[in-house]
Amino acid sequence: MTGEELTDEITQANYDKAGDVWVNGVKFRSLSRTDTDNSDYFEGGDYRYFKWEKIRWRVLYQDESGILTAMADQGLDCKKYEEESSTVSWRYSTLRNWLNDTYYSTAFGSEQSNIKGNLCYG
Repeated sequence: MTGEELTDEITQANYDKAGDVWVNGVKFRSLSRTDTDNSDYFEGGDYRYFKWEKIRWRVLYQDESGILTAMADQGLDCKKYEEESSTVSWRYSTLRNWLNDTYYSTAFGSEQSNIKGNLCYG
């Protein structure tokens, strides 16, 4: 199933609280115009839909104890650095807190329980 038929299935499906839905064995996420600052991206609609795909990680460094520093090979999401103030440090930023909480639990569920600690130090 592709094109308009798939779009209809995705838009009419029942989404969970995270904005995710399974259609024909494939997971999709909806993104609302209000979730981003770039309303031009929506081309007149209120939502965009994205197919979930596996994240490919590149290992940048491995320390002597085996801890890896890795980076995804493409952009994963779009989020403001800070929602409240432009003078907050990285340690207390909205983006860092979101990465270590919401994003972490979504991207690394129980299947990746061996991933420890924060995504973003500092």
